[in-house]
Amino acid sequence: MTANGADTKSEVVANALKELATIEKDFAAVELDALRQKEYSLKELYARRQTCLARIPSFWSTVVANGPEELQAVLAPNDAPVFNALKSMKVERYQIKSDTEGEPRSLRFTFEFEKNEFFEDSIVVKDFEYRVREDGGSLVSRPVTFHWTNKAKKSGVNKLLDLTEQLYKAEEAFAEGQIEKKERESLWQYEKLREELERQEDSSEEPGFLNWFGFRGAVDVPAVKEQDEEEDEDIEEDGTLDVEIFPAGDDIALALAEDLWPNVMDYFIRAQENDDEDIEIDEEEEDEDAPELVKAGDFEGFDEEDEDEKPPAKKARRS
Repeated sequence: MTANGADTKSEVVANALKELATIEKDFAAVELDALRQKEYSLKELYARRQTCLARIPSFWSTVVANGPEELQAVLAPNDAPVFNALKSMKVERYQIKSDTEGEPRSLRFTFEFEKNEFFEDSIVVKDFEYRVREDGGSLVSRPVTFHWTNKAKKSGVNKLLDLTEQLYKAEEAFAEGQIEKKERESLWQYEKLREELERQEDSSEEPGFLNWFGFRGAVDVPAVKEQDEEEDEDIEEDGTLDVEIFPAGDDIALALAEDLWPNVMDYFIRAQENDDEDIEIDEEEEDEDAPELVKAGDFEGFDEEDEDEKPPAKKARRS
């Protein structure tokens, strides 16, 4: 093959790849429109379902305790009192304005709690904003403010969340929150958070799900990366902070929104079935441990001379 022939072939392949890239973007646009239309259409159904679920005792605490694997992997013992007090949970695609307008990938989580031993807030809202990037996009969020009880402060479950919020507010003091990484690292709030993260990593403390409310996401990734921009080796490739207290926060958000929320009845029914199986197993174990009942016929053939060889009388079992 001549050099010109090779060049022509390379050019054909390059053009094909460029066209395929455009087609992939068109696929993504169609999928995005479909997601927007679907979620907009489901809003009324979700509202009706929410009204019905409110009549089932302990529904949401049961669902969360038996939810997706991603959620189960991050639950810690400290989370039990919180989720036992969970009255309701709601997921909204809050930036959707109509079936043709709005970002459907941004998420809002609203949790309603009964009185619990860690915080006084009855309603807790956590927003995840979808920001379009060159690599496709990512979810970013701001820390949630809690009003902690004295028990929470004594146990230390509030430490990372409070430090994360303090750092966030310190960053906001800069020009509309536009802060460079070196400026952030010069803040005393940053240093305190980094030290606490290292302390907890070196200890046996389990961070738990509550820290999810402090997730911030890829806040250091610019929407459009400059061609001559120098790489900063200290910034994570995905743009997350090196003092992120819940690195898998966006994964948990997606698990809640795309798995748990649309499939809550499946998880609830599965939990009931698991409880029934546990009861059956317990009953079988009780039967195995119980003494065998002696049938009346088993004593036939014994006479008075064999009285000493008779087994001791069995006490009647209580029903």
